[in-house]
Amino acid sequence: MADDNKKVETKTPEPATQPVAPTAGTGKSSKKGLIIGIAAGAGVLLLIIIGVVLFFALTAVTKEDYRKGYDATQDTYSKLNASYNDLAQAASVSSTTTETQITNRSDDAKKTLDAYKSATTELADLKALRNADVKKQYDTYKKQSDDYIAYATEFIPSATVAFKAVVACEKIGSTSVSDADEFNKAIVPCEEALDGADEVKNSDFRGFVEAYKKNVSSVKAIVEKSRSIPATDFTQRLQLTRDLRATTTDLNKSLGDTRSNIQKALKDKNPKDSLSELRKQLRDLATK
Repeated sequence: MADDNKKVETKTPEPATQPVAPTAGTGKSSKKGLIIGIAAGAGVLLLIIIGVVLFFALTAVTKEDYRKGYDATQDTYSKLNASYNDLAQAASVSSTTTETQITNRSDDAKKTLDAYKSATTELADLKALRNADVKKQYDTYKKQSDDYIAYATEFIPSATVAFKAVVACEKIGSTSVSDADEFNKAIVPCEEALDGADEVKNSDFRGFVEAYKKNVSSVKAIVEKSRSIPATDFTQRLQLTRDLRATTTDLNKSLGDTRSNIQKALKDKNPKDSLSELRKQLRDLATK
């Protein structure tokens, strides 16, 4: 019973981990870090917003941009007309045309073509092209313009060489076929000029030169044959006269066909319609 009367001592269990007293200032540091994080995030967001706003501000196309585009296409159109007219002039030749005139026409065509090329190159930098519809029309025009420039670049020297040969050969018509020396003085420069025209790149002029050479050879053969025919053989001489006239007609027809083909090619290559559409599009956007 004595054991029953003994007090049982109990001990309060110790916690597994001793509580750590809060360090002075820890709560304030956490709040400060949170504030800094929020501020930094807000700053980044603000920069993004500013960047987006600036992007749209810099890329947006204004009416003033469209107006500048219209003015540029108007200037390009004027230069295209000047180039086209000079090319058409360079494509014309007659019995009274001189080599100096041919050279001057060629020089004029080069100058106006270069001016047009510069103007159309500058169109690529227009801010108005950021408009998808405007860019689409510009691409259509640009392709046609490139074709026109390539054709004209090949056309000008070809016309110069071919027509100078024509002028050289025109002298044959003013000589006496019965005078061998006089005829040879005229035919030799003609043949030399035609031989030098073999390298023309334009297909129409190349075909013309080949046909012209063939006809000149026919004239030469007829004239040489006539010298072996007695003056009293009127039948043969009459036939040779007819042959000579037919050959001359073929020469003129060849020149006329070439001129028609060239005029058609120039018209087909002219990008004025697509440029006009681009110009109209920019004008409408600038004024609506």
